[in-house]
Amino acid sequence: MKIDELEKLFIFFFKVKKKNVKKLNMKTFSKWDSLNHIKLISNIENKYKIKMTNKEISQATTFEKIYKVLNKRIKEVRVK
Repeated sequence: MKIDELEKLFIFFFKVKKKNVKKLNMKTFSKWDSLNHIKLISNIENKYKIKMTNKEISQATTFEKIYKVLNKRIKEVRVK
């Protein structure tokens, strides 16, 4: 998966500039509250046709962590 695709989703969802996307963190970004977290994860799951575990969802608190989980899930789908 290309990182640009996920960046575009974050830019659209949070209305941020591309230069700030990779720095996004749920703890420091006020727009990324618990409700928006669930909405973001739902959007990601729908767009990429994956299902994240509850543990992955709770740990997906930064752009980088979400990117890693997404890559892992996409690779699993391709192997099946």
